[in-house]
Amino acid sequence: KLVHGNKAITSLALDPSGARVISGGIDYDLKLWDFAGMDPSLRSFRKIRPCESHVLNHLEYSTTGDKILVVAGNAQPKVLDRDGGEIFECVKGDQYVLDQSRNKGHTAAGSCGAWHPKIKSEFLTCAADATLRLWLVEDNGRKTKQVIKCKSRKNGLRTN
Repeated sequence: KLVHGNKAITSLALDPSGARVISGGIDYDLKLWDFAGMDPSLRSFRKIRPCESHVLNHLEYSTTGDKILVVAGNAQPKVLDRDGGEIFECVKGDQYVLDQSRNKGHTAAGSCGAWHPKIKSEFLTCAADATLRLWLVEDNGRKTKQVIKCKSRKNGLRTN
């Protein structure tokens, strides 16, 4: 039995090879588990807090398994290496800019993210600011490649 902690787990991801699993939860902790190196105590080999005091909403390994996308309750998704070291943190947008397509990053809590299945240097995130943002790894999270704004069918205004 793998035990993350006393609080609820909000995200779980298995690497493409099936050798590692990561778990994240309401306790703000991300735990890395390596099945090959695990002893009978079944403890994780590393425990980190990648986003300080923010709930980890979504975790995902890249298609190659060398990077981890972390989307937390803040507006700045992070990319970690396979062992939990930070590669970069995406920039936060300016909450006073009304047109989200002119913003550099998200302005509200992130909710989900995904790596591009074919282009290993791209990932997509979505947040409560009603935007989807396509990021490039080589830009180190300083700007977005594309912004998709969600609008309501009823009145054409931004959805909440």
